[in-house]
Amino acid sequence: AAAAVEDVAYPRRAVRAALLGVMLSGFTSMLYQVTWIRLLSIVLGASTYAFTLILTAFILGIGLGSFWLMTRKEGGDSLKLYGWTQVGLVLSLCVALPLYVRLPHLFRWSEWMLTRAVETWPMFQAITFAFCCLVLLIPTFIMGAAFPAAARVATAKVSEVGRQLGGVYLWNTLGTISGAVLGGMVLMPFWGMQGNFVAGAVANLLAAGLAFEASAHRPDAEGAKAVPLWRTLAPVGVAAVLVLGVLGGMYGWPQTLSDISAIRVSRKPPESYATLVESTRKRIRPLFYADDTFATVMVGEVPKDNLRFMKINGKVDASNGGDIETQVVAGHLGALLQPREPRNVLLVGSGAAITAGSVLAHPVERLDMVEISPAVIEGARLFKADNRNAVDDPRTHVHIDDAKTFMALAPIKYDLIVSVPSNPWVAGVSGLFTRDFFQLVDKHLADDGVLVQWIHTYESNRELVRLVMRTLRDTFPHATTWLGPEDLVMVASRKPLSFDAASVAARMARPEVKADLERVDIKDLFALLSKQVHSDEGQKAFAGEGPINTDDHNLLEYASPVAFFLSQTDVRVKDERRAPDSGPGLLLHDYVREHPPTAEQAAWLYRNIERYHAEKDPLVRGVATLWRTLAPEDPASALALGKTLVAQGELTVAATLLEPEVAKGGRSPELTTAYLKLASARAWAARTVWTPRSDEVAIALAREVVPRHPEDAKLQWAYKEFCEAMPPSACDPKASTPPTAAPGGP
Repeated sequence: AAAAVEDVAYPRRAVRAALLGVMLSGFTSMLYQVTWIRLLSIVLGASTYAFTLILTAFILGIGLGSFWLMTRKEGGDSLKLYGWTQVGLVLSLCVALPLYVRLPHLFRWSEWMLTRAVETWPMFQAITFAFCCLVLLIPTFIMGAAFPAAARVATAKVSEVGRQLGGVYLWNTLGTISGAVLGGMVLMPFWGMQGNFVAGAVANLLAAGLAFEASAHRPDAEGAKAVPLWRTLAPVGVAAVLVLGVLGGMYGWPQTLSDISAIRVSRKPPESYATLVESTRKRIRPLFYADDTFATVMVGEVPKDNLRFMKINGKVDASNGGDIETQVVAGHLGALLQPREPRNVLLVGSGAAITAGSVLAHPVERLDMVEISPAVIEGARLFKADNRNAVDDPRTHVHIDDAKTFMALAPIKYDLIVSVPSNPWVAGVSGLFTRDFFQLVDKHLADDGVLVQWIHTYESNRELVRLVMRTLRDTFPHATTWLGPEDLVMVASRKPLSFDAASVAARMARPEVKADLERVDIKDLFALLSKQVHSDEGQKAFAGEGPINTDDHNLLEYASPVAFFLSQTDVRVKDERRAPDSGPGLLLHDYVREHPPTAEQAAWLYRNIERYHAEKDPLVRGVATLWRTLAPEDPASALALGKTLVAQGELTVAATLLEPEVAKGGRSPELTTAYLKLASARAWAARTVWTPRSDEVAIALAREVVPRHPEDAKLQWAYKEFCEAMPPSACDPKASTPPTAAPGGP
């Protein structure tokens, strides 16, 4: 009898509760893991390194929890201990939730204080891992202790230990599979990160309740009084009230998290989390938010700048602002340069669907748009005015799928394939820049088909850009490069593309194509050809010899996050527009011989180049010089050339252009901005204690023009810098205005 009692340490009721417990624990652990990965990818950036560190912290916490239970002396009620772990897990989530929404602010400060260099890359990874541990270590520690505690109960009967141990792993496996599948593919799209945490907390409390209730019915010492059920379940009730208070009081926190997240840190973060939230709400108006299986998508707008943007997992991936030229040109280049007009087109990556709208400006018959995230497609509909309603165009066929999977099964060949994925430092995206992907594209192109492939230079480096081009040329023997300096669009084909200027000009003259290109200041063929960076031979020479990026040796996957951390912005790609021999291989070289540009064309081209390039870029100066040569009496050409000369530090020459315009009475905000920058630069270049310097002309001009244009941010910033360069009295509003604003004196 004693042996029998010893053999059955827990009644069947307790064993059933333990088995249900290990199933619910498995379910919630995977549900939380899916949600934590999404949350932390928004904060830390979704690179391969970040995912590795997240999983490392997750496994480390579970291992530590299991180790702690292993070292704990056996004895006591393991089922009750399991119940307390579930309550503790819920309490840890409630305590941590206010921290979750502050993570973007804390991480931005950590990045800001870190010098970006190769030597500090390991330190950045250590900081990233510290944030992962901050979020994961305590709850996963509890998870690590929960499973063996429940397993002790289920396997306590020695005579049935094998069968019961198999049952423990069976129920736990069912729970983990259902947690992973339902958590990521069903529950996340249904109610998002917030709903997943609520569902996990409910499952934990249910498991705790079952454990406490079964533990209360376990035979205890003789004469022990039965504990009332309400007292047994009191910890569960307290935790449930706390969940309602915390989660209810923080309703909508994932939206706030996405709003304030910033993968790129270019300026000092606000001093406090509250300031960050307040400034974000003042500046940005959220329009759309959704979690799906693959991404968290947010669309917002900045009314002040008439800017609308799309964030995917915390990273801005599309907008109608500075990157619109890239999206538009990527949609037009293949359709314009291909000798035969494309009918069937495949677009890899939707974004805001602006590229899709540009493709549809041409007479294509079918556009297959492949996008892995359904929320991105819904967000793209909010860019209807910018993408020409591309998503709902009857010619558009949207496919929610992985690009490689779709192409492997695609039944047709395409005349044109346009690939505009996200940055390759995002985990998995580099697979769209491998030889394997380009070979798959090649199989699905018609004989005279064309591939248009995007790649960036910013937050990258010269060798990585060369790697991508070299990999592309390994499959496609002919390609050219367009745009620059930060975004590059490559047009690749099996055979050299013959160029017919009259045919391309005719396609550009179509009303829809013309209007679409004009919004990025490309008004004619001269402007389009001026965007070519590499000829066929020039790109091949720049790509050079070296390794190829492949699926099984993906160099880009691991090198891109490092380059992103280093944040190099000035990456040189041997732009043939600045070649010593004037780029004889470029299409523009021969075109201008037969079609010399007019002053009006030069002005149009300047507006395009100046809009998308830095003022000090030699290309801006080159176009401004051309315009000035063709229109020497035009004040606008003088201002254009003067601005870039100031940016390049050639102050004396700039003064010969800007001073006469001010003397003639020019008072535009643009001219005033340029003149104030000139005055500031001259003051800092010449002033010492022995040679004090002021500029009465600039002071008078500033006092006259600046108050009239308080909304002009560039003018106000130039005035601020000017005041820092002048004596304190120069910008004193009480000081009298000098009688003249005409330049005079050296």
